[in-house]
Amino acid sequence: MSLGDFSIPQAKELFQEMGSLSAKNYSNYPPVNQLFFFITTIFSSKSILGSVLILRIIIILADLGLFYLGRKLLSYFSLPKRSIYLYFLNPLILIELTGNLHFEGIMLLFMIWSIYFLILKKYTFSAIAITISIGIKLLPLLLLPLFIPFFLQNKDGKFSIEWKYSKRLLTYICVCILTALPFFIIFSDINFVTNYKQTIALWFTHFEFNGSIYNIVKWIGKLHLGYNPIRIIGKFSPLIICITLLVITFYKKPKNIAQWINTALLLLTSYFFLSTTVHPWYIATLVGIGIFSNYTYPFIWSALITLSYYTYSQPDFKESTLILALEYGIVYGVFIWEIFYKKSPHRLEAK
Repeated sequence: MSLGDFSIPQAKELFQEMGSLSAKNYSNYPPVNQLFFFITTIFSSKSILGSVLILRIIIILADLGLFYLGRKLLSYFSLPKRSIYLYFLNPLILIELTGNLHFEGIMLLFMIWSIYFLILKKYTFSAIAITISIGIKLLPLLLLPLFIPFFLQNKDGKFSIEWKYSKRLLTYICVCILTALPFFIIFSDINFVTNYKQTIALWFTHFEFNGSIYNIVKWIGKLHLGYNPIRIIGKFSPLIICITLLVITFYKKPKNIAQWINTALLLLTSYFFLSTTVHPWYIATLVGIGIFSNYTYPFIWSALITLSYYTYSQPDFKESTLILALEYGIVYGVFIWEIFYKKSPHRLEAK
């Protein structure tokens, strides 16, 4: 598509300023996320600045909603309500979400909303909320397997596939599908499906930024192959990630909301440890969930990941091995200590 095909005001400026990487690839935003972009065109169709202001207002409103729901959940778990400020006033959140207009905060709002409805046993509303969250960012899709052991348990807390337990899970899945249909109807266009799959695949086979385990594997691969094996790694990494997530899900088998949140935090952390690309705003999700735990590594990571901004300052965007080692050396050190050696009892317990 050439610029001449655009009918969007200031399309030329948008195209030029988005950078060559974004300009040559299709959008990877799910449909609900793009719905917010459509809303901006209703109120400000001829001004980039006006659209930015509207998006910023939407994100701030989502943060206020998250502030309200977060305090209610903290109260439910008998945790200090002031813990919400670990997210609400976190510099990374202020810079990357409110400042740079990333939608992790809106995604988190609906994710937390889904958890809140689970507590109230309003499973239909929970399914609707988690589906909308996925429609904003695909990341919560990784959490769906956690609902399997959560719903398939009897009164004794043991895994059961009896119909009265299976029915809850099947109902939840059906509501998710029915909620997704209106938003994802755009996928009925085969060209859209092809382009979207192609863009998502880039995260596994082309893009690399601030990875941890991936960089170690890449270094080993270069020693033996003589070139960057990202395309080879990218073919296997989704499978490795899926296996890891399923192992965590069924090994932990969350039986209540407290365990569900803890397992979700561990699951998403594992995903980011295995990812080829970990932009700073990705960690907002860990910070949002981390306020309900006694783990400190999400907040330490939210501070250390700002070191990756150094890469943006380099003409060729070359990453510093020293900075990567410093960031992940501390993060992995704290993570391992808190998971395996910390003796204090977990403070997140459901009533």
